[in-house]
Amino acid sequence: LGVAAYTLELGTEFFEKCDYFESTLLSDNIPALVYAAKVARTPYLTPAGPEVHGVSVSYLSSLVREDEFITVTADVDDTRYNNVRGVEPSQNIVSCNYYIDIPPWMDGAIAIPMSALDGNFDSTSETVQASIDTSTFSAGTRYTIFVQATDDDGNVGAVS
Repeated sequence: LGVAAYTLELGTEFFEKCDYFESTLLSDNIPALVYAAKVARTPYLTPAGPEVHGVSVSYLSSLVREDEFITVTADVDDTRYNNVRGVEPSQNIVSCNYYIDIPPWMDGAIAIPMSALDGNFDSTSETVQASIDTSTFSAGTRYTIFVQATDDDGNVGAVS
């Protein structure tokens, strides 16, 4: 299939006015640009999976204290497709995992399950949550949490 490429044309004029670009175009298109970056590694596979968005952490500091639990919450949705030129089927979410510091596609990544807030993974949209024990974290170190979900057809979505 070759190397995938994206072309995103923003605006209606070749030379947009700076204030219009900064106040309207950029803010309107940041979500699309971020999503394109998130799926660029596997652009033919990842968009079929559920999207994780609205990720929040209960302790929003650059440093978390040792022996503290933090809560990660996210929304997972398998229905966020534009069906104007065809239909993309939606499946129930069957799992969602988080990873600490190592993204899921790298060796050594450890998937840690998250729970559906309603108790079951049984719909195309779910809110998920996990409590992370920081007792093994080193003081003064920054950690990155990656969240990724899978649908009933085995499609794995983009990492958030």
